[in-house]
Amino acid sequence: MKRVLRSPMENGSSGMPPKPSEKAKKGAPDQIQKQKRVLIVDDTPEILRSASRFLKQAGKIETANGGNEALEKLNAEKFDAIVLDVNMPGMSGREVFMKLPAELQKKVVFFTAESKIYMDELRLATGRPVINKYDSPGLLEEVKKISSK
Repeated sequence: MKRVLRSPMENGSSGMPPKPSEKAKKGAPDQIQKQKRVLIVDDTPEILRSASRFLKQAGKIETANGGNEALEKLNAEKFDAIVLDVNMPGMSGREVFMKLPAELQKKVVFFTAESKIYMDELRLATGRPVINKYDSPGLLEEVKKISSK
């Protein structure tokens, strides 16, 4: 059987490609991508503010002032990445990390002003990235990488 190709005009079409929808004309995506949620945990308000401004391009930023508040928020809400200060009074970042279920531990990036030796020990003990400055490009990169998983 021989196939007969017809021109668009014979099929009832104008031969022109369909017009883009109004949505497409405005450059709007067909699906709105969900904004990533990042929790920053530190005991110093100035660092929370500065880190929030610095990391805002990674997603919607929430903050927790210390380990107890972080655990409350993590029990109540879902986050795509957790930026966790190591040295906090009351409950250290390491203690917070140990209380998290394995699925949340995979979302943690530590930051600290501690020595390189301490950072290396923490990285080996937890298997998580440890960054030495909250305004480091490396921190932003790690947060974006973790939240995209």
